[in-house]
Amino acid sequence: MFEHVLQVAMWASFLTIFLFYLSYFLVLYHFYKKGENNNNKSLELHYPYASLIVPTYNEEKIIRKKIQNVEELNYPKDKIEVIFVDGCSTDQTAKIIQDCTEKCGKFIKLIKQSRRGGYNTGISEGILNSKGEIIVVTDAGSYHHPDALKHLAKHFKDSEVGAVTGKEIVLSGHKKELGPKLEAVYRSFYDFMRIAETRMDSTLDTKGEILAIRRGVCTRVLAKLQLSPNASFDSCVPYQAKLEGYRTIYEP
Repeated sequence: MFEHVLQVAMWASFLTIFLFYLSYFLVLYHFYKKGENNNNKSLELHYPYASLIVPTYNEEKIIRKKIQNVEELNYPKDKIEVIFVDGCSTDQTAKIIQDCTEKCGKFIKLIKQSRRGGYNTGISEGILNSKGEIIVVTDAGSYHHPDALKHLAKHFKDSEVGAVTGKEIVLSGHKKELGPKLEAVYRSFYDFMRIAETRMDSTLDTKGEILAIRRGVCTRVLAKLQLSPNASFDSCVPYQAKLEGYRTIYEP
């Protein structure tokens, strides 16, 4: 008798979880289809002053490509600063960045940390030494399309938007191999969810590879990370934005 009760409870639990996710999928699908008619709605470009923060650690093999990538961004040079925060690299990363800052002037800056503190401390130190109205975080191994930053920034003309995250395209493997195929399926479903959540109200997930945030939201996230330093900065952003009454947008 007791075993039967346990079996019933187990299957009831599975059914409850299944129905929850099915219901959520149906809600997302409704908003995804509902917003298709407005999918081609163009937004006027908006260029707030942006600070691009890039934490680095032993990136000498890829850092030149990253610097070239940020130099190619189609964003007014008088409206952007790029801050590399090096976490005590043991290779030539800091020297390569320093050489580039001398060529680029005030456009690119380098901050050398006194000790290795990880991603969150790199982001934190970069933000505290920045002056942008909009903070854009990324990493050395991520490369933005030249128009990416301006398409993130245009949403901040809407006073209800607190953060904007972008689409990730993984550049690895042969498309006919199983790994890349599974990755493509996952990315397709991920895009569907983020677009539907945005059309419904606000997406729940943001990616540290391409994420733009209002400065005020960043300040409050950093204050909370002091209490919980092991939390993920980019994961905290959409929740902090929502607490302050902002929406988080997915810009594909």
